[in-house]
Amino acid sequence: MKQIVVTLGVIFLFANLAFGLVLDSYDLFNLLMSSGAIIFTTIILMSIELIKMKDGFKVPLYVINSFCGIIEYIIALIAKNDMSNNWFYVLLIVIVAFQLVLLTATNVTSKKIK
Repeated sequence: MKQIVVTLGVIFLFANLAFGLVLDSYDLFNLLMSSGAIIFTTIILMSIELIKMKDGFKVPLYVINSFCGIIEYIIALIAKNDMSNNWFYVLLIVIVAFQLVLLTATNVTSKKIK
C-alpha cells in the first residue's frame, strides 16, 4: 500500500507542478501551498502505513485523511497571497491539527484494544 501512496503522491505533485508551469493564472504562492498540501497528505498517508495499528483503524484514516488532503488542496488553490488576516491559513492549520490529533488518538486507541 505504501508504494501506491508514494506513487500517487509523486504523480499528483508532478501534475500540480505542470499546471503551475502551464497556467498563467496559477500564482507561484498558490503553487507552493498546493504542493505543500500534496506532500503533507502523502506523508500523513505514509505514516498511517508505518505506524503499527489494527487494520480496522487504517481504512477510515485513509479515507478521512485523503478527504482532508483534497480540502487542503482546494483551499491552497484559492488562498490569498496576503499573510495578515487570512482565514484560509487558519483553516489549513485547523485541518492539519485535526489530522495529527486524529492520527495520534487512533494510534493510542488501537494499542489499548487487545
